[in-house]
Amino acid sequence: MRDWTEEAIRDLLDVAERALRECLSTMHLDGQIVRKERAVGIIPVEGKRFTREQLEETVLVIQSILVGQFIGVRNPS
Repeated sequence: MRDWTEEAIRDLLDVAERALRECLSTMHLDGQIVRKERAVGIIPVEGKRFTREQLEETVLVIQSILVGQFIGVRNPS
């Protein structure tokens, strides 16, 4: 990934962000998306918590989507 272009990184993060939004909606989680330059994640809204199972399910869904979207891509440009 060190050799990835900025555009490729942004594309990956865009896919991850869309997938996280879908997870929040589908799983009825009270959370918000946090997007940074090279990271994207979710945090619960104030006063709420995510269970370990909810987080594990979210990770599995996002991982599956990203692997399916970028399978075989070693150096996207």
